[in-house]
Amino acid sequence: MKGTISKSGVFELYDFRDNLIIDSYHPIFHKMKGSKINQMRSENSEDALTWNVFKSLQQINPRCWFPYFVSRGLNIETEQFYFYNPLQHMHVPEIVQIKLWQIIQPPPSLKLHQKDEGSTEVDIIIEGENYVWFIEAKYKSDISMKTTNNQSRDQIIRNIDVGSYYAGVRNFYFSLLILDEKNSSKGYKMANQYKQELESDMDKFLSSFDHRSDALTNLKEISVFYWEDLASIFKYCSNYAEDQFERDIAKRAFDWLQSKNIIQVRNWWEEDISNKYPSYPKELEYILKVQKFAENPLNNRLKSLFLPKGYDEHGFPTDSMLKYHDVNIDTFYDNFEHVYNQFNDNGLPWWWKGNIKDFQKKFFEVLEACEELGGVTADEFWKVFKSNPEETLRISYVLLIYWYFQ
Repeated sequence: MKGTISKSGVFELYDFRDNLIIDSYHPIFHKMKGSKINQMRSENSEDALTWNVFKSLQQINPRCWFPYFVSRGLNIETEQFYFYNPLQHMHVPEIVQIKLWQIIQPPPSLKLHQKDEGSTEVDIIIEGENYVWFIEAKYKSDISMKTTNNQSRDQIIRNIDVGSYYAGVRNFYFSLLILDEKNSSKGYKMANQYKQELESDMDKFLSSFDHRSDALTNLKEISVFYWEDLASIFKYCSNYAEDQFERDIAKRAFDWLQSKNIIQVRNWWEEDISNKYPSYPKELEYILKVQKFAENPLNNRLKSLFLPKGYDEHGFPTDSMLKYHDVNIDTFYDNFEHVYNQFNDNGLPWWWKGNIKDFQKKFFEVLEACEELGGVTADEFWKVFKSNPEETLRISYVLLIYWYFQ
């Protein structure tokens, strides 16, 4: 690739598109300011890095990367992020809206406390029906510590203020995405300070938002995470995304990040799996012992599972005179408990009288024949387990219902 060295010693490409690995001719570039385009020529361009990473993610099924992106970016469980209700189990959205460089206006009330503030260009917005997540991306640079009309309003406070107002009734999250603490020392320090204030000294935190009468009640989390976390996610997707095209996209993004010395530290997903399922993938009973989907038979998660033909959403035969409204809560629990909650000393369903080896053999025979699941082979089952253990649990319990009632 052809380019030149700037006065500060940074390599700059002649054509900014040579700095991009995906969607290089997107129409957005026709509307972009010339100064921004010029900055994307730099080898240290945050915008080129942001484009390559998040445009690549848009090409990959969110089921593969979204749970890990949330857990790495916010250090919280996906269901807490998406629903903010731990009682509802994870439903990864089929479509994750990712918006780059959106122009967002400040809250109107800000004008009552200072001179006008211009609009904010937000690096990354990830949003859904009930959440908004603003991400400020830094590479080899730091945050701005002030705005033109407010010496104490740094870039993080500005993003939180604008983002919380933009989110409205939806839950709001803010993250600072950095290369390391050295290059973004101010941002790292301030983000962690605000996080601590949010959690333990709300009065001090709100002192930066005197113009907000709502006390930013929708702000749920402030965090810092790293570009190397994204490298790890692409590494994971390059191995476990279901579609070959998506694996290729992930590998290209991972290789490009590696070329910029943004290197994943460890295969964290392998550690997570080995810690959660010690004998993976040899012992099927470790999966069946996990009671994640058995904790509350009344929740919507179980009602939405595929039930055998001839049974209604409450688990009662459709030709039976007995209906859900005719029974008390204890009876309803008894109806499902033998399928979901009861296991014998071998960790197998209580109604299985054989040994573990025979159960595993029969399990996969029934799995492949299960009409409700469309037929899943043992190899497919373990492949799903590698990429999404939670989905494997769902499949397992669907199968147990199907199997028991046949």
